[in-house]
Amino acid sequence: MFRRKRYGIACKTARGEVVRSIAEKRITDILFCHGVRYEYEPKLVSGWWVFKKVVSIPDFYLSDYNVYIEFWGLVNEKADYRKHMKWKMKQYHNNRIKVISIYPDNLWHLEWILKKKFEALTGIPFPKKEYYYTREVIKIPNANDTLL
Repeated sequence: MFRRKRYGIACKTARGEVVRSIAEKRITDILFCHGVRYEYEPKLVSGWWVFKKVVSIPDFYLSDYNVYIEFWGLVNEKADYRKHMKWKMKQYHNNRIKVISIYPDNLWHLEWILKKKFEALTGIPFPKKEYYYTREVIKIPNANDTLL
């Protein structure tokens, strides 16, 4: 039931893992550069002990905040995708699971929108940027760093 379909263009992230789309790469790179620990495509299980069931396979899990992120990349393109999206959102709601939904229209201002949605959901500020990423990872110096 939770077999992933292929879509998008596989991309390598700043952390060195392969994700399913350019949008997912952008999300992971933002999380990485802000020092936010995440798991990519973890199985989301609900219930107790032997009665556990897989509810979903979300795109990201932020373990330090108990927050999931879903990128709904095909929401504007496929009716069956929208139907599955609504089912997943209902599962999250019914199981009181905190989830940040990101849509294709959000990609224009992804970092700002992700920060705002994170802060609205958790009530805490999004972590400050620790790294800058272009083709290589560069640590942003802070006041305690010695410069040559």
